[in-house]
Amino acid sequence: MTVVRLNGLVSSKSSYFVYTLILVWLLETSVVWFGIVYYRFFVAVMFAVNEINRNRHLLPNVTLGYTVYDSCFLEARALEVTMKLLSGVSFVPNYHCGGHSMPFVIIGDSPSTSSLVMARLLGIYRYPQISYGSTLPLLGDKYQFPSFLRTISNLTVEAIGIGRLMEHFGWSWIGIIASDNDSGQQGALDQIKEVTKRGFCVAFLETLPTYNSKSRLRHIVERIKSSPVKVITVYSTQQYLIPLMEEVIFQNITDRVWIATTQWGNSNIFQYKGIWKTLNGTLGLAKYSPEIPGFQDFVYNLNPLNSPGDSFLTLFWEMFFDCKWPNRQNISVSGFDTVTGAIFCTGAENLKALNASMYDLYNFRDAINAYNAVYALAYAVHSLLLCDTRGQLLKNGTCPDIGNILPWQVPRSVCSESCGPGYRKATQKGQPICCFDCIPCSEGEISNHSDSNDCIRCADDQWPTYGQEKCISKTIEFLSYKEPLGLSLAAISIIGSIITASVLCIFIKFKETPIVKANNRDLSYLLLFALILCFLCSLIFIGYPKTETCLLRQVAFGVIFSFSVSCILAKTITVIIAFNSTKPNSPMRKWIGTKTPVSVIIFCSLIQVCICVSWLSTAPPFPNANMVIKPGTIIMECQEGSSTAFGCMLGYMGFLSLLSFAIAFLARKLPATFNEAQLISFSMIVFVSVWATFIPAYLSTQGKYMVAVEVFAILASGSGLLCSIFVSKCYIVLLKPEKNTRKHLTSKIDCNITK
Repeated sequence: MTVVRLNGLVSSKSSYFVYTLILVWLLETSVVWFGIVYYRFFVAVMFAVNEINRNRHLLPNVTLGYTVYDSCFLEARALEVTMKLLSGVSFVPNYHCGGHSMPFVIIGDSPSTSSLVMARLLGIYRYPQISYGSTLPLLGDKYQFPSFLRTISNLTVEAIGIGRLMEHFGWSWIGIIASDNDSGQQGALDQIKEVTKRGFCVAFLETLPTYNSKSRLRHIVERIKSSPVKVITVYSTQQYLIPLMEEVIFQNITDRVWIATTQWGNSNIFQYKGIWKTLNGTLGLAKYSPEIPGFQDFVYNLNPLNSPGDSFLTLFWEMFFDCKWPNRQNISVSGFDTVTGAIFCTGAENLKALNASMYDLYNFRDAINAYNAVYALAYAVHSLLLCDTRGQLLKNGTCPDIGNILPWQVPRSVCSESCGPGYRKATQKGQPICCFDCIPCSEGEISNHSDSNDCIRCADDQWPTYGQEKCISKTIEFLSYKEPLGLSLAAISIIGSIITASVLCIFIKFKETPIVKANNRDLSYLLLFALILCFLCSLIFIGYPKTETCLLRQVAFGVIFSFSVSCILAKTITVIIAFNSTKPNSPMRKWIGTKTPVSVIIFCSLIQVCICVSWLSTAPPFPNANMVIKPGTIIMECQEGSSTAFGCMLGYMGFLSLLSFAIAFLARKLPATFNEAQLISFSMIVFVSVWATFIPAYLSTQGKYMVAVEVFAILASGSGLLCSIFVSKCYIVLLKPEKNTRKHLTSKIDCNITK
């Protein structure tokens, strides 16, 4: 295991250490064998570091270096090295007891299984980790592995590529073999989903044993041999695949097309004796590996004499040149090792002279992912150094302390940006949990912090702000005197009552004139008094609903208007009795007097009073805070208590109006001078029209506007009665006094009789 420290000097004011770790493993089989396939990743890192250190524009005045560990293709070894880096030589969690500085970032490991155990530990400390070979999709979950990054695509992309390959060749019937680990099983599951989505089928799914189980391998090979499937996809590394291929060779299975994933498609498995015959015609997925400028010369110029600390290169040299580096204790004059008899290595051996099948075949350009990982780190550190000149870099609006860079200050890579307050996260279908959409909270809900999974519903008396990040008290709405609508209606109500009172005063002042005395002036006084109350009762509807006002509103309105219409009905009956009693022996004479109109008023009004008393006794109106009708608003209203009682009250008032209209219409042909029947007919038409319009308008509005509609109907109907019956009389009394004489009225009566 080779350890190389990395030093970096930033100006002359401060110095600090930056460590980069790359985990490289050697594949161990039954014989000692050097895994050049894996060594190339380390070579790419060396080349990238040397290249960056010579670059005057990238990380000027900073020297990169690295520490190398061999994970030996074992998860336990990878975890052991990670613990050592985090805690020092004592392996104490949450403590760093070593004397050296912490590495800045960890590059590695290549196997997904090793990266998985490393990422779980490093994620606790938000320690950055960049893998160049781990393809397991689970590692993209930023909740489980918040500090894991990689320079290679995940297995899901491979499954899509294989699916397109099947579609191109029309392969609708395949078999799948996967290793017994996370990457193998996940790849197989992704492949099954992709195959199913395209309408194809999977004949079998077999799992390779973790250990060399002959019986299990024979079962898998028998399954392959007996199945008519000719195309087989393998999700496995070379480590688990070689024993299977050996059994396939033994049973001489050569008529299958194997689809190789990147996990083993670029490995040296094809160099094993006999495997080439079986795997001939294999289709594989390869990683995009463009040529790295200058890398080929660097590879062919490697020499242990120039890199005395590289124990891996020393082992590689001995194995491929079949020599041994001299040991002082075993050197002989003849140039041979006195113990083993091996030829000594001199360093003059030429890598270009090696057989291409041994060296060039593995294509060192495939190490581009490790090369990119080093450059990703370099550019991240370079951005940190330039923070003061380019402005704010961190989310809190500050620049990191270059002399004390913490792992979490490295710019992060995420699938989806954080959801701010007022939004919740919704996982994207078919994507990892770290890929999500930000959905606004529903109406009446909030989220008061970033990355909320669910929204919180506000209390009944509260409502979200515009951004839906907090709850505030709802606006209280009612028809108020302080707003223009309520103030206008109140002003009209008061003005109407004043005008009505003025008409009453005029009639009292001119009570002895013929036009006032006609048609029973006492009934006119009562009607005008009732109209004053009609105008004033609308004021009860304006203002904050209380228990008292809710009880009085509709009851006062119903009784007063019924009393007004009863007075009009009494006036109409009085006109009919007056004109019909002039006939000889008329039976109407006994009804002349005040008894009849008073009885009519009392009887008709008493029925409405009984309806209202029953209403108040059974289901009286009450104040209510309505939080449902209008979002974000509490509507203070008076609930009617009983809709049936409210309908009966309005219905009875309508009945009285229609009855008055019918009687007045029958009396319209009587002499016009003293006859109010025509005026009463017109007033009832206005009255009924207003309330017929009121009902649909009242039912189609809500909140304070519903109250405003009823107030407007009260004012309109009261004004209609006042104008229809009393305006023409006031005009004669005040402006045409010559017509307000008995002689003038008598002459008109004689003319009417003559006609």
